[in-house]
Amino acid sequence: IYALALSTDNKYLYCGGVDKHLRVLDVEKQDISNDWGEIHNDFINVVKVTSHGRYLFTGCRDGVLKQWLVRGGRLLKNYGAVSND
Repeated sequence: IYALALSTDNKYLYCGGVDKHLRVLDVEKQDISNDWGEIHNDFINVVKVTSHGRYLFTGCRDGVLKQWLVRGGRLLKNYGAVSND
């Protein structure tokens, strides 16, 4: 695991890492409640839930940033590789 983010209601922990999967852990049950699957082409190193809890952002080592709808795990936008050039 390289990246973690807690939901705004503190019920779920979003976990990303080297296997490129995003997993949702139910904090109370201490069990994985959902696996969004392999959502990036490289390992996930950033996971962030917005302050209102509606969106989740994930980023990976190759610079790709994605925006997700938390409810349902639907991809909303793929920002492509971000460059420092």
